[in-house]
Amino acid sequence: MEAGTTEHIDLPNGPRHTVEFLRDEHVRAGFDALHLLERLEPALARSRYEDRLTAWVRHARGTIEPLTRAPGIRDADFAIATSDATQVRYRRVLDFAMPGDRILDIGVGFGYLACLLLRYTGPKTYTGIDLTQERLDAASRMAEVNGLAAATMHLAVKDAYDLTPEWVAQHDPDLVLLLEVLEHVPDAEAALASIADCLRPDAAILFSVPVYGRIEQCWGHHSLFDAARIRSMCEDAGLVVHHIEDVYDSWAFVLASRSTLVPERLLHLLSQPRPGVKGSPQITRFVGIPLRTVKPGEGTKIRQLRGAGAEVTIGSGRRPWRRSRGELSFAVPGDSRLRLQMSFPRPRRTRRVSVVLSDAEGRPTARWEWDSFLRRPRSARQTVVLRPGIGFGRFAPVSVGEGQSATAQVAHIAIEGRGRVTFMLHRAAAAATDV
Repeated sequence: MEAGTTEHIDLPNGPRHTVEFLRDEHVRAGFDALHLLERLEPALARSRYEDRLTAWVRHARGTIEPLTRAPGIRDADFAIATSDATQVRYRRVLDFAMPGDRILDIGVGFGYLACLLLRYTGPKTYTGIDLTQERLDAASRMAEVNGLAAATMHLAVKDAYDLTPEWVAQHDPDLVLLLEVLEHVPDAEAALASIADCLRPDAAILFSVPVYGRIEQCWGHHSLFDAARIRSMCEDAGLVVHHIEDVYDSWAFVLASRSTLVPERLLHLLSQPRPGVKGSPQITRFVGIPLRTVKPGEGTKIRQLRGAGAEVTIGSGRRPWRRSRGELSFAVPGDSRLRLQMSFPRPRRTRRVSVVLSDAEGRPTARWEWDSFLRRPRSARQTVVLRPGIGFGRFAPVSVGEGQSATAQVAHIAIEGRGRVTFMLHRAAAAATDV
C-alpha cells in the first residue's frame, strides 16, 4: 500500500455497508465490554482477569526485546517504561502500526515507545513532539544507544494545542498517536477536537485514556473517562470509532478517523497475534463425593441424612454467646473445581465459612472465604461452584501464594459461629479430568 493512501475492507461481492455494519457491531461490543469493566472495583477486576493479564505480560515480554537505557534517563522513568503494565501497552501500540506508516507521536516522553516503533514496525517517517527539549534530547539518546539513530526520526518542541493543519500536512501522518496525554490536559474534548481538525479524513488516530477508576494514584490527571464520555468526545470531534478495547485493565485504546469507511488498519489490527490464556486441564464432568466419606474435625459432629446429605453440627448450644468452630474434610478427585450444595437451618448463628483445597502433602492450593457478618447465609439450599482464584456468590477467593500444586487432593470446610451451629451439606462433587 502506498504511504498516504488507504485501502478499505470489503467482502467479496458484498456491499460496503455490510462491512461497516460489522465494524459498528464490533465497536458496540467494545464499548459494552468497557462499560462492564468500569463497574468492577479495580482489585476485583484484577483478580477476575488475572490469567488474561498474565498472558498479555508473557506475550509482551516474549515479543519485545528490552531496550538499552541511555545516559541521563531517570531510574523511576525507566522502571515505569519496563514494568509489566507498560510493556503490555507498548506491545499493543505496535499492533496498530503498519509498515510504511508516517507516524506522528504527540507526547514522546523519553523515547522508549519511539524506539520500539522504529525497531519493529518499519515506519517511513517518525515525527515526535513534546513540551520540552530535554525530553526530545533523551529520546535522541535512546535512539542512538539502541542503534536506531540512522532511522528517519524528526523531533520538535510543540504543544498539542499549537498544532495547525498546515504543520501537520507537512508531515502527512497516516497514524497519529495520542497516548497518556488527554488525562493530563484541562480540556480533553477541546484537545482531541483540535487534533482531529488537523488530520486528513483517512488518517487514523489512536488515543488512550485511563479506564474509569484506574491509575487514580496519579494526581497529575485532570479528569475521569468512562465509556459514555469517550463516545461523546469522539462524536464532538467528528471522529468515527473503528475499534475500542481495554489494555491491561488500565487503559482504554480507541482507534478512530474522520472517515466512515472501514480502514485496512482495522483488519491489520485484528490479524495480529494475541496471547492465549493457559487453561487448566479440560473439565469434562463432575464426580459426586460420597458424603459418608466426610471426616469430622475437632469440635464437629456429622450425622448422615436419609439418602444423600449430611448434617454437620458444631458447639453444644449450652452457651449461645460462646464462639464455636468446627471443620470437616473429604477427598477430592481430579482437578481443583468443587461444587457444593448447602443450607443453614439457623443462618444468624453462622459467622464465617471457609473452603480450602490442599494437595497430597497438605499444602493449600486454593481458598475461599465467606464472611457472613456482611452477608448472612440462607436457610434454603444453595449451590456454589468454586475454582481457584475465582469467587462465586458469597464466596470470595483468597490468595494462597505461588508455586503450589494446581491439583487438589483434600477439601476442608471450616465453620465459625456462636453457640450451636448446624450446617447442611446436601451434596458435594468435584470436577474430574478424563485421561
